[in-house]
Amino acid sequence: LASENEQSIETRQMLEKLAAQPFGDSASRLGDAASTWAAERGKQVVVQLEGVAVPVPGKLNTVLRGALTHLIRNAVVHGIEPPELRSVGGKNAAGMILMRCEPCGDGVQIQVSDDGGGIDLTKLTSAARDRGLTWREGNEQELIFHDGLSTVAESDDLAGRGVGMPAARSDLRSAGYQLDVRCEQGKGTSFLITPLDPGLGARADQVA
Repeated sequence: LASENEQSIETRQMLEKLAAQPFGDSASRLGDAASTWAAERGKQVVVQLEGVAVPVPGKLNTVLRGALTHLIRNAVVHGIEPPELRSVGGKNAAGMILMRCEPCGDGVQIQVSDDGGGIDLTKLTSAARDRGLTWREGNEQELIFHDGLSTVAESDDLAGRGVGMPAARSDLRSAGYQLDVRCEQGKGTSFLITPLDPGLGARADQVA
């Protein structure tokens, strides 16, 4: 039975590798899209891609472009500041968004980060409080993954419905990946997509 399970795992891994596609296939078009979205908001962005040739497993590929779209939209709407505010803070007028993909054992690790203002935790917790939500102290940023919670007063085609981030985390989880967030006020926000399977991480350590 153990041998059959091992063969099943090996077969699944082989099929995933055969269905793998370069990270750039999912990420490259988002650079132009981000510039368009930013312009609509009176902002400027430069998108930097790293690891475009890294193969992304087939199951993750089915949800990755949608998840990345949510993350980039979040960076444009909530992260990157208008040029005049960035200048006051000593930053370049154009915000920087980085999408980086690296091998992680039998999977990948993907980072999406920006050099914007970070998550406005005051607005976020205020919106959560208005809805009667509770959270653990020091973990306020996790509220962005709560369905329907938004800090945007009026919704539009880009944001304001509070469904993008929860959808991204749910879709990635269905593909076997976790979505985590870290932020620093005034310096930016970073999202990290990593395998849920601890075995992948262990194999990554062995490879390193």
